[in-house]
Amino acid sequence: LPPRGRSRGRCLLAADSLDRMIRESDIDLLWEGASRMFRGLSKTTLKASACMFTNTPDENFVMDIHPEHPQVAVCSACSGHGFKFSPVIGEIMASLAMKGVTDHDISIHRIAYRNQQNHSNCVWRH
Repeated sequence: LPPRGRSRGRCLLAADSLDRMIRESDIDLLWEGASRMFRGLSKTTLKASACMFTNTPDENFVMDIHPEHPQVAVCSACSGHGFKFSPVIGEIMASLAMKGVTDHDISIHRIAYRNQQNHSNCVWRH
């Protein structure tokens, strides 16, 4: 739930460039949404902090064998986005790590696929 006027999906190449400032408008927006779900909620904020939500530019996870180090399985399940898929991601990654292959179609999750895409502000390093 990005605050009004602040974009979602920006490409940050360094975690230290994340704007971690909590603004009153951010808290107001969260209260606005929460109060619709929970009637009679008192507007008391005990603590607020910013976190980084990671995702790839195309919103698909990275799951592959490292192209230069075949003994290394690589996975970026992208924080909260990937949590929902942890059972199948675990199954895929276990298979890749143990056998080097998986029965699942992971073509859009491979590193080579990412290098073919045009993500103008993002650089995929391997």
